[in-house]
Amino acid sequence: NLFFNVAAILKQKKPTYFILENVPNLLRHDEGRTWHEIQKILGEELGYNIRAERFSPHHFGIPQIRERVYIVGSLLPLDRFEWPKTSDAETNIVSVLDDNPPNAKKLSPQVKECLEVWDEFLKASPASVELPSFPLWSMEWGATYPYEEVTPYELQKQFGYDGLKGFKGSHGTKIGYLKSFEERWAALPSHARTPQARFPKWKQDFIRQNRQFYEDNKTWIDPWLPKILRFPSSLQKFEWNIKGGERNIWDYVIQFRASGVRVKRRTTAPSLIAMTDTQVPIIGWQKRYMTPHECARLQSLEGLKKLPSSPTKAFAALGNAVNSNVVEMVARALLRQGLPNAITSARAEGFAGVPEEC
Repeated sequence: NLFFNVAAILKQKKPTYFILENVPNLLRHDEGRTWHEIQKILGEELGYNIRAERFSPHHFGIPQIRERVYIVGSLLPLDRFEWPKTSDAETNIVSVLDDNPPNAKKLSPQVKECLEVWDEFLKASPASVELPSFPLWSMEWGATYPYEEVTPYELQKQFGYDGLKGFKGSHGTKIGYLKSFEERWAALPSHARTPQARFPKWKQDFIRQNRQFYEDNKTWIDPWLPKILRFPSSLQKFEWNIKGGERNIWDYVIQFRASGVRVKRRTTAPSLIAMTDTQVPIIGWQKRYMTPHECARLQSLEGLKKLPSSPTKAFAALGNAVNSNVVEMVARALLRQGLPNAITSARAEGFAGVPEEC
């Protein structure tokens, strides 16, 4: 809804150019109706020529995957406008890192222990088993509650206390042996306790894939499984984005998200978000979190003379920031296409001092 504030500013100030930035889902939101309305307001009502494109800093040699949609607008024609050239050249997060900076936050005992447990999982997996790219939800390993035609919520709504009897919940917990409804409900994975009659397809797919993965690999998963039980639910999920890579968690970049423990190659950092301290990327081979100054480099803001005083505020600000190099390249492309139009217009209206070489 903030777009309407932007539109009000454009209507009042009438700048020749503008650049807007947002998450890429803006183009698909509400089946495209949101983007259609934005184009209508900017174009038909405010008189701007507009273009939109998706970019990520890693397209420009900056080691961060952070895809965003950039919308440019101009009161001048955009006939000559060309988006900045991108590159497929590989990047490396090492280019923004300091070597064991003394001010880097160390891993807490729980975080370190959790990562060691998931590293044991990697080491236990046979080389012949290809680790999947979908998120691993360990709480689904051994679960049998229904999830395709009906949800646990709908079951208990129809049958009350005994609706979940006979099923297994997180990590194979036998729900029927639990005495109260509250205990039975809590024994389900948190993603299965949503109040809906039917799960969306993506959730059904993840549950199905996880249960099949467990059935195919339970002989080596079962001896490991009890070790993950002592951690919170969010730490019992794991995303391995290193297909074909060495199975050593400490070789990579790690991030704790609400969706689980995410492991990525050194080529890029995860997208910076308005992070809490615990969501800051971890540099596995140095067993530490990234510093605010390193994260500033990921946003091409290393030239800032000052960051917010506390690391928490600095990380939040950097997660909300735009990448300054990407914005600069888009702005230069926008101004470059507008220069000939502006000069032609100036000459036509008799302005003196427009150099011939322009």
